[in-house]
Amino acid sequence: MTWVIPGAGFGIHEWGWTMEEVMQAVDRSPWVTRSQVPLTPAATIRMLTALETYLETGSGSPYLQAMLVRIGIDTVLVRHDLDSDVAVATPSNLVSVALARSPGLRRVKSFGGARLRPGDRGVRGAAQPRRGGERRVRRP
Repeated sequence: MTWVIPGAGFGIHEWGWTMEEVMQAVDRSPWVTRSQVPLTPAATIRMLTALETYLETGSGSPYLQAMLVRIGIDTVLVRHDLDSDVAVATPSNLVSVALARSPGLRRVKSFGGARLRPGDRGVRGAAQPRRGGERRVRRP
């Protein structure tokens, strides 16, 4: 299962606002994220919120890998394209630092366009998204 972080109330991205979670359209494998309108039991939302507290300061946790393995998460997807001016979410740069400081997680992919300078525009005038990243959770 893939954990999509940081969790956000709504899909407010730098490139646009979606009504549905983007992962629903681009991936067929199971995924989970903390969102404004939880469609899972309250205990699951509390657990996801607790996991995200390890990421909020950028300090990471030596326990994160064990907890992710225990709940069946083998992939962590960091989205760097949330609009930080509007979306109420942990800044993705802190999330990346926290994951790098958490043992047992390794970066396996990065994707998306490089962040452009302010004022640079991409296709049809839209700002280019920053690079996303994917980490694998090592099983003990």
